[in-house]
Amino acid sequence: MASKVKLKRPTSLANEALSVRFAHDAENYAKAAMVLDGTKFHGVRYHLFCHAFELILKSFILSAGAHQSVLFSVGHQLNDALAEAIKLGYKPSHPEFDTFVDWLHPFHAEHDFRYARGGYQVLPTAEDLLAAFKTAHAEIAPLARVAYLKKQHPPQPAS
Repeated sequence: MASKVKLKRPTSLANEALSVRFAHDAENYAKAAMVLDGTKFHGVRYHLFCHAFELILKSFILSAGAHQSVLFSVGHQLNDALAEAIKLGYKPSHPEFDTFVDWLHPFHAEHDFRYARGGYQVLPTAEDLLAAFKTAHAEIAPLARVAYLKKQHPPQPAS
């Protein structure tokens, strides 16, 4: 007979710590997507990419000073996450980043890659998505680290 263990919910991380965590996890999701063979694991691969894009955008949102409650209103809506990030000052430098977010958005919002609904999907290549993701990650991850470090070691007033 299995024993019952009451799990305690972990304490919520501060926005800046969660931002760093999201950037780190986003990179891992993108790496995992590239390990999979796209012909056998198409839905899983694109689900991982969608989640990587979602997390990196949410990392920016938090590192820009928004509260975690904003993330709940964004949910899994990639277009909303990008719009919120842009509103807070994000300027994606990859020329197709916003196009890829638009392309992936309906599939991710409706969980199509998690719960296969059939049909044919025309999507960007994994290599193209990875290039766009890497550019965004290179722009956002350092901002998340800086926000975290400032929170941990705020500048002291000059005496």
